[in-house]
This record gives sequence, C-alpha cells and structure tokens, in this order.
Amino acid sequence: GRSVSQPGTSKANYWYPTGRKHIMGAGLCQGNRIEIRQEFYDAIILQEHPMKTIPLLACLGLVCTLAACQSANPLIDTNVNREFSLASGQSASVRRADLTITFNYVLSDDRCPLEVECAASGPVTVSLTVQQGDAVPFGLTLETVTDQEGRSSASPTEGIRDATEAGDYLIRILGVVPYPRNLSGIKASDYQATFIVTPR
Repeated sequence: GRSVSQPGTSKANYWYPTGRKHIMGAGLCQGNRIEIRQEFYDAIILQEHPMKTIPLLACLGLVCTLAACQSANPLIDTNVNREFSLASGQSASVRRADLTITFNYVLSDDRCPLEVECAASGPVTVSLTVQQGDAVPFGLTLETVTDQEGRSSASPTEGIRDATEAGDYLIRILGVVPYPRNLSGIKASDYQATFIVTPR
C-alpha cells in the first residue's frame, strides 16, 4: 500500500462525504509524522471524485495543522528508574519499558492553597494516556498528596492511587507543580507533573 506523511503530534478522525459513500480519514500524528489511512489516500490520488479533490486536500491540511498545534512540547526520551517531568499535553518515551506516557492535564487540585487556612489538604489528580509498544493506548488517572514544594509524600497515603501497572513496569507520580497559592487557581497549561517508571 501507499502512505502519506506530514508533520504532526496527535490523533484526529474526520469524515468526508463523497456522494455514494463516506471515505474516512484517520490521521495519527506521532513524533514528526502523520499517517493517513489507505482508503482516504486512494480517494484523493485516484480522484474518485475529481471535483472534490482540492477541497479534500485543503481540509486535510487544516486538520493536520490543528492536530500538530495541540502538542507543541517536544517528546522526552528517558529510561526506567529515571525521574522525568512533563508539561500538560507532553509525552515521554521510556526506553527498555517500551512505554509512551502522556500527561494530558490536571483533573482536579484539592491541595490547600498557601494563603488559605484549611482543615485538611486533599490530593491532586492527573489524567494520563499510556501506550506500550504498538498496543492500543489507554487512559487512566493518578492522584497524589504533595508538600508545599509539590513533591509527593514518600510514604503511601491510604485511598490514594499514585501508581499503576503497565506490563512488567510500574508508573508512579512523584509530584505536581506549581503548588496553589490562593483561590484564583492555576492555568491548566502551567502544570507540570513528575513521574518515574520502575520494574515491578
């Protein structure tokens, strides 16, 4: 078969009407390429509907551009037993474990702000996407209780899921910064989370 490659960083699905049927294009932007499904490529190259070729190409370019803009942070290359920090939307490739971990965003931050008096401080919860090898990516959430520097407690906290298994490895969250100062909140794009992958 044939393939088309363009710069990109995330996943997008889109439909184009062709009159007799629908041709589905699936773009998977990973690293610095985007792969287009064979049936969509053929619909354009073979010009099954010549009058729609130019609009289809224009729409494809727009989708690829938008997908690429969703993750401007570079892919981090790391290894097991090594801490790494990710910005919101950023991914890390963990050698030896053959894992790709993406920190999507902070779901909730219930830590007591520095300028507020609280009866108790809660956890911060993050959303991740994990892929091992060529397996289907899966989403999950981790949470942790941190000190005012944003570092997780060294000892486990009851009821807090701060780690998850992925094959023969364990993914653990080690901290989230910045720590909240007041009730005004933190922009989603300002968060960074630190993780480590270790053998089980």
